[in-house]
Amino acid sequence: MEKLVLRPKEWSVQPEAPEAPRIFNFWLRTVEDFIASLRVYRKEGEPEINKKRIVISCLSPDVFPYVEEAVDYERIVETFKSVYIKKKNSVYARHLLVSRRQAPTESISEFLQTQVLQKNAHLMTSRLLCTVRN
Repeated sequence: MEKLVLRPKEWSVQPEAPEAPRIFNFWLRTVEDFIASLRVYRKEGEPEINKKRIVISCLSPDVFPYVEEAVDYERIVETFKSVYIKKKNSVYARHLLVSRRQAPTESISEFLQTQVLQKNAHLMTSRLLCTVRN
């Protein structure tokens, strides 16, 4: 049986790009799947898969400097996560939740389905009652 394993695309997205976290998560998943598929086809006695080399071969010259000093695959992933996945500012999220008001033309169900409330439903749910119109 001939093996067919698709190599991940080159990672070239800059951290400042608006879609960088979403694209990075997808890219990382494809790299992990690629490595897992290589393990399936690895024969007994063959050397272990060098995950660091695989990841570095999938990086553009613009992105490589972020992980140039990383010593192994785990450090590369850790570094990329710290660069591309930013923690949400909970203070700002609370501000958005508290300051959000129902528009006069907006029904209660529309108001509750807003993106801010969906993503931050765990924050200050008791404040929600204060912002809903009758």
